Amino acid sequence: MGKRWWILVAIVVLLAGCARTPMPDGDDGLPNRDGPTRVPAPTPVPTATPLPLPTMTPLPTSTPTPGPGDRRQPIPFGQSWQIEEEGRTFRLAVQQALRGEEAWQRLLEANRYNDPPQPGTEYLLLYVGVEYLSGPVHGTLRLDAWSFRLVSNNQVLQPPSLVEPPPDFELEFFPGGEGGGWMAWVIYEDDPAPLLAYGLEYDGSGGVFFAAVP
Repeated sequence: MGKRWWILVAIVVLLAGCARTPMPDGDDGLPNRDGPTRVPAPTPVPTATPLPLPTMTPLPTSTPTPGPGDRRQPIPFGQSWQIEEEGRTFRLAVQQALRGEEAWQRLLEANRYNDPPQPGTEYLLLYVGVEYLSGPVHGTLRLDAWSFRLVSNNQVLQPPSLVEPPPDFELEFFPGGEGGGWMAWVIYEDDPAPLLAYGLEYDGSGGVFFAAVP
């Protein structure tokens, strides 16, 4: 019995040694006869083409509508306009205007040493009224011709050195006071619509514009 057992063990060992080593399977499940298993290349991912951005149409730029007192819409001749400045409230109005020969004759009557206007220019005399409505109780409102500028043919002009007819425009009021005076200007003869400007900044901004002639 023991001898047969050893013979069976030997036969099993021989059969195991003669068994063929299995080959790796291919993609079809059959043994791969061409060598190692080939890994398929990855499928390329398509790249999305960016869409062009829409063309932006710029919004139209609106031109601000001029308000009363603007250089394009001055306060009409003879109409007063209320101004609030540094805690003071007052009203201004161009009440009378003389230009050309009539203004020059009034200036000669005021002072015979006043110089005549240069060629292409003429004098403009304006009577400006002021009404001081409210302000500091213990303070005054002071105004003179240098508080203003004259615009003629789009040129900003300062007061000339002349003696004006009385009363000249050098005013000082406590709240509740009112009055007026004459101020002289040089304008261009061909300017049909000169403007009187109050509170004009050094760069030409701000200010209230009044029609200087009817």
